[in-house]
Amino acid sequence: MAGKFYLGVLFAVLSASAYGFNTPITRVAYENGVIPVEAVLIRATVMMVLTGAIAGFTGRLFDLPRSIWPSAALLAASTAVLSLSYLSSVAFIPVGLSAIIFFTFPIHVLVLAPLFEGRGVRPWRFVLAILAFAGLALAIGPTFETLDLRGVGLALIASFAAVSQFFTGHRIAGKAKSAAFLFWVHLAMLPVMAGAVLLFGHGMAWFDPGPAAFFTRAGLLAVLALSCTYTLGYNAMMRALKYAAPSTITPVYNVEPIVSIAAAGLLLGERLNALQYSGGAIVLAALIASGIMAARQRRQAAGGLSPQRLEIGP
Repeated sequence: MAGKFYLGVLFAVLSASAYGFNTPITRVAYENGVIPVEAVLIRATVMMVLTGAIAGFTGRLFDLPRSIWPSAALLAASTAVLSLSYLSSVAFIPVGLSAIIFFTFPIHVLVLAPLFEGRGVRPWRFVLAILAFAGLALAIGPTFETLDLRGVGLALIASFAAVSQFFTGHRIAGKAKSAAFLFWVHLAMLPVMAGAVLLFGHGMAWFDPGPAAFFTRAGLLAVLALSCTYTLGYNAMMRALKYAAPSTITPVYNVEPIVSIAAAGLLLGERLNALQYSGGAIVLAALIASGIMAARQRRQAAGGLSPQRLEIGP
């Protein structure tokens, strides 16, 4: 089952890389008339339409076992809370600080893994996770000029929503066709997202033919690109959770903000300083070391562990 483990890690890298483009593309969309809560609604709608079309075409639209309905509802709630809380936190605290608080979720997953996965996590994983987090803090380079507890609280809520998303996604990823359950998950999210747009977006201006109700062409193209990266990232995340446990793949998501920083340089002309380059190098070194340690451990255990242990990873 070692192949499934590495396939899970590969999908996690793909997911984190795709998600990494979300933040800078959202910024481009915002600069061209698309308020972030509207972008979240649109990307969820695109995901729902695409997965619904796939599930309907294959005749599996209603192929959602009743036993996983509660988990699918929790996954929908977790995704909605994550998106809205993380997005709202930057109204109160700097983006860098919000990102650092949010990306504590891989460490939370490691702490909770014994409870939800039924197995312990080796100490070296904690050491490398904390090292990656330290590198991430350097790479993002937050400022603490404006420390508002509301923003800190929202970022923490988003972080724990991510923890719920990973454990819940792992629970149901292998029990239903991904297109079917992703369709229903995003359909359930839409009322919450639409309400957020009415409250915090252009709101009722959508029903007004005035100019505030419309995007620019560049904004529309940006939000369509955002929908593509989100769809790819979310689907790849569910694939990763099908093949590997959350404690195995969540450290890989430290790649996401590094990709965001690089994409911001490409799309927005932002430049990195030496400290940020150093932080990015630390993150990548920690992830490479984690991969080497995991591979070595699997080789050593290959002759003596049960297939079940080998399937869920070290």
